[in-house]
Parts: sequence; structure tokens; C-alpha cells
Amino acid sequence: MAFTIAVQEKDNYICKLIAYRLRSIYSDAYICKRGEIREVSALSDFTITLTDEPAISNPDGVPRDMQEHIDEYLIPLYTQCGSTKLIDIPSLIDKINRIKTEHLSGNSSVNSHGHTNVSSSVKGRLAVVLPFTYADDREEYIAEAFDSYRDADSMCIRIDLMWGARMPTTFRTDMTSGSLTTLLTNIRKPAFKPQDILDYLNPDSSGFLTPGLPESDDDVYDIGIDASVELVLKLRKLLDETAGTFNAIIVTEGFRLDDLKRIVTAADELHLVLPEDKCNREGFERLALTLRRQLRSNAEFVVHKIKRKAEKVTG
Repeated sequence: MAFTIAVQEKDNYICKLIAYRLRSIYSDAYICKRGEIREVSALSDFTITLTDEPAISNPDGVPRDMQEHIDEYLIPLYTQCGSTKLIDIPSLIDKINRIKTEHLSGNSSVNSHGHTNVSSSVKGRLAVVLPFTYADDREEYIAEAFDSYRDADSMCIRIDLMWGARMPTTFRTDMTSGSLTTLLTNIRKPAFKPQDILDYLNPDSSGFLTPGLPESDDDVYDIGIDASVELVLKLRKLLDETAGTFNAIIVTEGFRLDDLKRIVTAADELHLVLPEDKCNREGFERLALTLRRQLRSNAEFVVHKIKRKAEKVTG
């Protein structure tokens, strides 16, 4: 069954990114811009349009200039999260799949706006990573262990609660926009909602959404543990409320054990990353046992030991 997916978005770069992703999923679909529907409609059984219009005024879902295409379904391209507009890829794919299934079966539970009567209860996952390794080993582990968190069907938030010089990002913003310092300063305000976290995030080169560097390297500790804990709890609520749109990773270093016990309580996974050599086995066993008691009953606990590679000697 051939069908068309038309992307209605003024920004050509965004159009190309969306089309590239959709082509990797739907080999039986013609992916085109909104204005090219007429050229491929004769080859398709039906058309799905991802529209950037803020509202769809036509109740039957058929655009006024395309009345001859009766089987054209409209899906809003953007999702509003707080004051931020996002392209919710998992939701779009879910709606496209349901339209395909229902169109093939002739079931009317899918309307012309791409909505269904079936709701998703899938929720995003929150992982806490506690590394005791060199920064490059830490990043190599995160890249491998959380590759599925960063796939194209979801967006992954990364929050680094550590000394600023140890953070991998080089992205820096001013105090009025997306710095980690501003986020931690505002997180405990009564009016701050979980969705507001998104206003402080920007994509980095590793595929994560992350705040900019703190204004000072010590800000995470100077602002206080209560702000970090509140950020973790609000992030947990954001994942639950957005039902699978986001996953999140908290990478934390330098906190006391009592502080770590508060941070890990909201986690679905806890990753303890240790060096294979020079490791105080007894001390880390006590740490692991203590933190494991703070986890949810169904949370995963991972202990990973990194074998240090031989270093090159120069000079």
C-alpha cells in the first residue's frame, strides 16, 4: 500500500531533516513537501500531511485547496510544551502508523486529523549515572550505554550535576537564557512548572538536549543540593506527563552520600561506573548497597567497570 507523507513547514532545513528520518522508516511512502502533493497523489492510496498550522479550521480535515484528495489526513507537526514548540517524533510516528493500520482495515476510529481513541501510557525513563572515572571513559560509557535513549524516535535530556570544568558541553549562554546556573536558580520558584525545564535546553553535538555551562564552575554545589534534587523531581514529572516524548540522564559527580540518596530516588536506572583497577572494592560495595536501597522497587541497578586503556608516553 503506497501512501504519501507531505511535510508542511516553511523552514527547508527542518523539512529535509524530517524527510530523512521518515524515509528510513517508511520505505513504502512518498515523502514530499506540501506543495508537491499533486505530483505524487496519483501514485498513492492516501496522503498524510504533517502541518505546521497552529490550528486546523476545516472540520473534515481536507484543506480547501485540495478538496479532490478526500483521503488526506492532517497531523499537527508541532507539540506545545510550556512556551516551547517541539516536533514530537514518537507521537508523529504513532499517528502515522495508526492511520496506515486503520486505513487498511477501513476502521473509522482514526479521524481526518490523525487522532485516535487509543492513548499511550508509555513513559520516558530517567537514568542516573554516577561515574568514578576519567571524563573520556565516562563519555565513552554514556555514548554506548544510552545510544537507545538518543534514537530518532525520542528526545533525550542530559543534565550534568558536577563541577563545570568536568562537563562535556562547550555550549555557553548568558544568565537570561539557558545556563545551568539560571535553571538551578529558578527551579525552586513556586511558579516553575516541569515543562519550563525545556526553555533552558539546547541540542548539543552528541544528540542530547542540555543546558549551557554554569556561570561558575562551582555553581552546582554553591546553589545547594535542594535545587539539584528539585530539578531531578521536576524532570521526573516532565517525563511522566509527556508520556514517552523524552528520556533523561542525570550525570552527577562530587556529591556526598546523603545527597546522592536524595538524587537517585526518582530514577528508573542507576549506573555506577568504576575503574577496573585502583578500586576500593569494600567502599564501593557499601556505596552500592546504600544507594540501591533508595531506588524504586522496579528500578535497574548497573555496576560497570571500565578497563583503563594503555596511555601513550610522549616526550
